[in-house]
Amino acid sequence: MIDRTPYNIKQSKDVANGVFRFTNPDGEKEYKVVLKKLITVGPAHSFFGGVIVDGHLHGTTS
Repeated sequence: MIDRTPYNIKQSKDVANGVFRFTNPDGEKEYKVVLKKLITVGPAHSFFGGVIVDGHLHGTTS
C-alpha cells in the first residue's frame, strides 16, 4: 500500500493490493480474501483517500 493522497477525494492516488489466506482454528476450512479496490471517499467519515498510515481511523495504525 502507498499513501499518496491524505484527503477524502474520488481522484485519490493511493494504491494497495493484497491477498490474505487463513484457516479456521481447527484448520478444516480455508479462506481467501482479495483486495480488489480501495474506497477513497467514506459514506459517513473520511477514508483519507483509501490508505492511511500512522493516523487515526478506527484506532491507531502502524
